[in-house]
Parts: sequence; structure tokens; C-alpha cells
Amino acid sequence: MSFIPSCSATGSLARHRQSLNNNVTKLRASDGVVLGTFTVGSGPYGLAFDGANMWVANSSDNTVTELRASDGCASRKSRNV
Repeated sequence: MSFIPSCSATGSLARHRQSLNNNVTKLRASDGVVLGTFTVGSGPYGLAFDGANMWVANSSDNTVTELRASDGCASRKSRNV
């Protein structure tokens, strides 16, 4: 079973997208404990990590949301990508 593009792992943390809820959930990779749930755009589909930020491609509204990996704060949201 593949978790891509619904999951992205970075070290001891994993992030999981929830398309129906328009959220991304931050999980501790070792035991799956939820560390936070963060609202993104409509229809989150793909995840990418650049070392400092999690980028979420939102398929329903054609946006990309940038979440700061340290705390999940939405740094910015780009339109029409």
C-alpha cells in the first residue's frame, strides 16, 4: 500500500493529508500520535517538504499552501498554480 501522495515523512515526523476535511495532520512517526491538524486549501492532494516547510497542493481550488514545519503555521497560500 502506497501512502504517496497522501503522506510525507521527515525524520521522526510524518504528515498526512485529509482531502475531505481540507486538513493536513502532523503525526509522530514512531507511534502515530497526532501532534497537530492544520487547515489548508480545498482538496489537498500532494505534499512536499523542503527542509523547513511543508508544501500542500490543493486540487479543488488550484492553490498551494505553505506550512511551517516547526509549528504548522500557514506561511502563505498561492493562487492559480
